[in-house]
Amino acid sequence: MENMLRPIIIFIILQNGYTAINLAELSPQPIYQQHFIEQPQNLTVIEGQSVTLKCKIENLGGKVQWSTDGFAMGYKLETIKSYCSKCAPRGNTNKGEFHPYVEDVELGRYNDFECQVSPDHSNAHQALRARATLNVIVPPSRVELIGTERRISMNAGTEKQLSCRASGAKPQAKIVWYHGNNKILDQEYSKQITNGHREGT
Repeated sequence: MENMLRPIIIFIILQNGYTAINLAELSPQPIYQQHFIEQPQNLTVIEGQSVTLKCKIENLGGKVQWSTDGFAMGYKLETIKSYCSKCAPRGNTNKGEFHPYVEDVELGRYNDFECQVSPDHSNAHQALRARATLNVIVPPSRVELIGTERRISMNAGTEKQLSCRASGAKPQAKIVWYHGNNKILDQEYSKQITNGHREGT
């Protein structure tokens, strides 16, 4: 009797003016949606260091993959390596941990990441996304004296201008002069940005 009532009820709903039925609402919904326990965070890293980004999901129903610089890396190690040669998966996937390890971080390459969780096959779980950016700091590649000898002789009461240049840094390097252990307060700065990402002072 119960099986006979179901089509009759649907027929009555249609006759009363409803133009469509959302079948997804008729399918069983999970008690708890998949959700992030731990999301990736923006990190500041010195170029050449390695870092692990964190992404942990509870009640996982879909599949997890990472993207880097706008390219999805897929789910398997060989696919991940084909898109990001410096990336490798870490963490215990049985516990919902999907942590990419990024080796030898480089400025301008593999700096933007996103943890992506797909819905399940029945679309009962919602898709999830969480982004993180690596702010890569680059130490000066070269520090040099400009028109200044390493050892100079001066008479008391006289003045002499000393110049130093730091290049290849990001962000711009700040040069500070010291006389012994005392910081010299009267200093002048100039800034020059050349082609590329790195700055000189």
